[in-house]
Amino acid sequence: MFAKHAEQLRKDLDAIISHDDDSAKAKRKKQQPTNNTKDKRSNKIDAAFGQVMYCLQPAVRSGITVFNLNSDNNLSETIFRSICKCKKFFLSFFFF
Repeated sequence: MFAKHAEQLRKDLDAIISHDDDSAKAKRKKQQPTNNTKDKRSNKIDAAFGQVMYCLQPAVRSGITVFNLNSDNNLSETIFRSICKCKKFFLSFFFF
């Protein structure tokens, strides 16, 4: 379903993962990038890609709570509701 977007997703994850604050960029200018740092970043991208693809599965995606910054909802309340919903879901396996 999302396979056709895999390359763009990897590019976007690379941009997010490689984003550093200015002090880290200044430190990196002094050092030349090595294959080891490229491998670490590639491993991070692969791990993040796997996590995103897992979350995009329809069965998983339906259980994810999304918080909208433009809404009047409180973040703490949204997190609390999500935890309660999760606990209720798992308790239903044991008592029903």
